[in-house]
Amino acid sequence: MSREQFVAAMRQEMQEICALQIMLKNLQKAEERGYETSDANRLHAIADLFAASNESLLGNYFKIKNEADR
Repeated sequence: MSREQFVAAMRQEMQEICALQIMLKNLQKAEERGYETSDANRLHAIADLFAASNESLLGNYFKIKNEADR
């Protein structure tokens, strides 16, 4: 994976993280207005998305590292 590919992968990950942050902010605003969350599944889904994003980023890092070591 070239540097440009790595940068593109990092940008995609940052877009996903920004989208997740927006979801969390919206959830916080709804709770501040007195709304209860529909259920814990939404929070678990957000946590799963963050974990998947992190795993994806680490996977890309190790791909690049392995290719660089060859």
